[in-house]
Amino acid sequence: MTPQDLRHLAPPEPMEIILDAAEQMRPGDSLAWVLPHHPTPLLPMLEKAGLLYRFELSGDGGVVLILSAGSKSREQERNKAKTVEEAECTGGT
Repeated sequence: MTPQDLRHLAPPEPMEIILDAAEQMRPGDSLAWVLPHHPTPLLPMLEKAGLLYRFELSGDGGVVLILSAGSKSREQERNKAKTVEEAECTGGT
């Protein structure tokens, strides 16, 4: 997997590109991007979407964000959360 270099783009374009790509990911998919620094504001959004991420040094001053979709899809996670919410709203009945 060759990471896409997003260091030349002005904010918030790199975040938008990553979030758009994340929306299309299926379980087992992995994507990578080279960024100028750790994307701290993006990390809670990735976690909320149920995506796994890790970082590597790019070797030329940047960091590589590697994003992976877990075995469960975001749709399954959303459905599970919705079911829990509904049960809480109805008192578990």
